This record gives sequence, C-alpha cells and structure tokens, in this order.
Amino acid sequence: MNIILAIIILLLFIISLVGVVVPFIPDTIPLWVAFFLSRFFEPPLALPTSFWLAMLVITLLALSSDFIVNSFFIKKEGGTRWTILAGSIGLLAGPLVIGPIGIIVGPFVLVFVVSFLGEKVGGDVAWNRALGTVMAFFSSSVIKIGLQLIMISWYLYILLF
Repeated sequence: MNIILAIIILLLFIISLVGVVVPFIPDTIPLWVAFFLSRFFEPPLALPTSFWLAMLVITLLALSSDFIVNSFFIKKEGGTRWTILAGSIGLLAGPLVIGPIGIIVGPFVLVFVVSFLGEKVGGDVAWNRALGTVMAFFSSSVIKIGLQLIMISWYLYILLF
C-alpha cells in the first residue's frame, strides 16, 4: 500500500509542476492532495502545524504571484492602474474566453487595447506594456515552480527525516 501511495504522491507532484505552465491543470491543489494522502501511510505521517501554516502561506504566494508579477511588469513599462486592472482581468477572463492560451493572450490583448485606445499612448508604448504581460507569465511561472519545489522539498524532508 505504501508503494502505491508513494507513486500517487509522486504523480501528484509532477502534475502540480506541469500545472504551472499548462492552464486548467491546477498547480497547488495536487500538492495539497499529496500532503493529505500521507495520512494513509503505515504508519501515518504526522505533519506538524508549522508545516501546514507554511504551506498555506506559500500557496497564497503562488496563487497571487501571477497578479503581483503582472502588475510589476506593466508598471515597469509605465502602465497605469487601468492597464494593471486590464491585465488582471485578462488573467482571469482570458482562459475562460479563449481557452488555455488565454492566460497569455488575454492580458496581452487587454493591456494593449486599454493602453492604445483608452490611454491614447503610441503603438510602441502599448506594445511594450502588453509584452510585459508575456514576460510576467514566464517570470511568475519560474517563481511558482520555485515555490512548489520548496513545498515538495519540505514535505520530503519531513518524510525522510
């Protein structure tokens, strides 16, 4: 039974890492499922309260990283609160409207349109702001993978030591 659970947990870890770059595959949820499954080991793995609190904080950081990094890159290119809002809406609506690629295309298009038409900046400025959202996606993916590797490493440390 422990071998089967270990394989399932390993698969959940892999799914969580893949979920960072593939929209509609959850990224942190499989980690939490893996952590909860450890209660079924023989003997059960007792994860301390400090572990659960740290995982909660890291999960919240991972979930908010898209918005934080997106805002940073838009601001870096001179974006206003309206373009930042457009980028955030694009992050939420893009995947729902046009599918998985929408997590990149949604913020890009909305930031470009709001910059170019709403704020009446030049095409080059609007393009740079919109391109910032693409850079934000890749940057936040790296951040989320790093946070997830910390979560997995901490779990394995408790499991093995």
